[in-house]
Amino acid sequence: MAKHTTRNMPSDCVALKDTDLVYLACSTSFANAMGFNSPDDMIGKTDIELFDADIAMESLKTESDVVLHAKSATRPMRYGRVPHHVLVREPVLAADRVVSGIDMRIVPKAGAAAAASKREYYRDGMFHDQLAHRQSDVHVVRKPQGADYKNLLDSLPHGAMVCRGVKLVYVNRAAAMILGYKSPQALLRASVLTAVFRLEPWLDLSSGLRLPMARRQSELPPRIEIQGIRGDKQAVVLNAWAREVTWLNEKAVQLSFVDNTEQALAEQLLIESEQRFKHYAEASADFFWEMDADLNFTYLSQEFETALGMPISRLLGRNSQELMQKQEHANNDDQWAEQLDRLLHHQGFGDFEFKWVHPDGNIRVIRYSGVPVFSDTGQFTGYRGTGRDITGKHKLVESVAYQASHDSLTGLVNRRKFEECARDAIHSARNAQDTHALCFLDLDNFKVVNDSCGHLAGDELLRQLSVALQAKVRKSDVLARIGGDEFAVLLYNCGISEALRLADQLRSEVENFHFLWEGNRFSVGVSVGLVLVDKRWENIHALFRAADMACYLAKDAGRNRVVVYQDNDLPKSVRQGEMQWADQINAAINEQRVRIAYQKILPLKKNWRSYFEILMRLRNPDNTLVNPAAFLPAAERYGISTRLDETVVDATLAWLVQNPRVFDELGMCSINLSASSFANEVFAQSLLKKIQQSPLPAERFCFELSETSTIANLSSATKFVTLASELGCKVALDNFGSGLSSFAYMRNLPVHYVKIDGLYVRDVLDDATDHAMVKAINEIARTLGKKTVATFVENGRLLSRMRDLDVDYAQGFHIGEPHLIEHQ
Repeated sequence: MAKHTTRNMPSDCVALKDTDLVYLACSTSFANAMGFNSPDDMIGKTDIELFDADIAMESLKTESDVVLHAKSATRPMRYGRVPHHVLVREPVLAADRVVSGIDMRIVPKAGAAAAASKREYYRDGMFHDQLAHRQSDVHVVRKPQGADYKNLLDSLPHGAMVCRGVKLVYVNRAAAMILGYKSPQALLRASVLTAVFRLEPWLDLSSGLRLPMARRQSELPPRIEIQGIRGDKQAVVLNAWAREVTWLNEKAVQLSFVDNTEQALAEQLLIESEQRFKHYAEASADFFWEMDADLNFTYLSQEFETALGMPISRLLGRNSQELMQKQEHANNDDQWAEQLDRLLHHQGFGDFEFKWVHPDGNIRVIRYSGVPVFSDTGQFTGYRGTGRDITGKHKLVESVAYQASHDSLTGLVNRRKFEECARDAIHSARNAQDTHALCFLDLDNFKVVNDSCGHLAGDELLRQLSVALQAKVRKSDVLARIGGDEFAVLLYNCGISEALRLADQLRSEVENFHFLWEGNRFSVGVSVGLVLVDKRWENIHALFRAADMACYLAKDAGRNRVVVYQDNDLPKSVRQGEMQWADQINAAINEQRVRIAYQKILPLKKNWRSYFEILMRLRNPDNTLVNPAAFLPAAERYGISTRLDETVVDATLAWLVQNPRVFDELGMCSINLSASSFANEVFAQSLLKKIQQSPLPAERFCFELSETSTIANLSSATKFVTLASELGCKVALDNFGSGLSSFAYMRNLPVHYVKIDGLYVRDVLDDATDHAMVKAINEIARTLGKKTVATFVENGRLLSRMRDLDVDYAQGFHIGEPHLIEHQ
């Protein structure tokens, strides 16, 4: 997206908010200028939901002033993508001159003065001095004044009427105008006070009097706010007072009033705004704090004492530097130094976390935010902010992260986490020229223990052996259990000689390990495959295949030994097989033998529509079908994936155009794309152009990107997702959960669907860790506004459990097997 500048800023950079400060509408250019892709990202939300705390609080204060005082406001743009511009906010007035919203425009600074239009308002308060002056002339009148007194009342700028009992005997022009009558005579025809006023509040103050009258002047109630009823039945708020007068030689009561509706509404809006802000603050914070210009704490709410377990008196008057020097401080010094630097430069900050040792011995995690406060002259006066004790949430996140990255039996790193570490090692080898080593360890004779003593014995052997191996690896290395009786070690910054020495130490440790179970003594060995992690490896699949091949050669050579992988160790038959697949794929494309199938994806929510995923097959010359798992590795290795994807997209579009009923019956069509395809800008543009030129609606297409390829090509993936979303297409993150880093990437990638890795789903009924992971992924995705799909749903019990976990969709053989599309 092009960055907006002063020269190319569109003239329609406008938005509209209601009095609750919620965006009702905005132009695309306004959304872009504020840093968002489309108006949909902003409409229906407040600044508190869209921006950092300091920005949101500044906007809330400015816009509350606009609503309460009906005055425009112009502020420099401190955020978004448009420097040298200002944001002009103007009140929108209804017919009754009450503020009903805020009109917002982004304009260059040079045009700000002209953009902020001047508004003037009629204010009853302008007449208060005249009113006070005239009231001094019209004090309690004890004798008739005739026409002079009537003329005086006629000239008053505020409403005045004279009544005897409930009957109106006189009203002036101002009273008729305030109450919405064309003339005093029209108002007099209302006859009685109760037709134009709701007097209950007055009666409550009048000690049981039924009307605003009294025998003595002192018994009349003071000024009070009452409700008037206009001729059109609309209510107005009046500030009223009464006095005893003599009218035509008889006692009467003069009732005077001014229209206070605008001020009353403004006060009510202020109360609601303050209450709303209080609720926001209470919902987002456990405690509140303030600092002075010297960065010393001047106020801390009582909850802060509970969180830190320290009397507030020990903190007031002290600064953050002194706080860091206390023995309870348990933070990274560099991180805290960065925070102190923000404070010294008077910068706003949000969600800064620090750790504190509570007197109960537990470490508390505190998250706090703050905004700098400046005087009207721009002088820094201190900070105000909020904080929250997030210890419980922090422990939950750590627990889920640990379960996701560790083997539940041995406590070692699991395969998913180990793959992530190996991926990082390849990255450093290719970019920083580092050299690491990878060992695969496959136990020998483990099956003997399992078969003779059962799985409990086998599990105990694995636990004991894990402890023994962990004691032999360096602290910098990563030991993992990657399979039933398979382990792996990643040796960082390790050359071949050192790697061989360490690998042989591990082999020797297993060889000398003796396992006792119910009086039986067992010995096991281990075959070790060693491979150097250097710049030749493009991905973990090739690296792991090499380590696995070396491990296989160790077993084949007699077991209980270490074999180092050499490039020529890959059997010639394997290399020839991949080359043959490359030839077969190209031939299948040229001969139109690539076939597509579809598999149903079932919604688990009422009134949602099902959709389907397009799958690829190759038809051999003998008409047998080949599953993609057999040929996709070769396609990726020899760069044919993009050509395959293009063939599938073309076949899918042609089928849907020829069969529009299929598209009408199903909610959406999902198509897989390889990394080489979505990372190829030419292919991506061509693909989206085909969708745009197709008679089919773009919003009914979804493209699936695998999690591993997305993370490996994050920049290209983000760009593709953005372009596809702008066209209206949906994007799904496939096989989600294969890496622990997934949670961080899920938040930043603007995808619409998250397909939970089937490796989690299929064992969710029996494995507590997998159950926790599926639940966590689903809840986090839902919090981020993304829909979830559970894959590998192979039976009714799994489907029922996915419903219980509130997953949005399910896919698997229990839902429906893939159906080949004929007549392609």
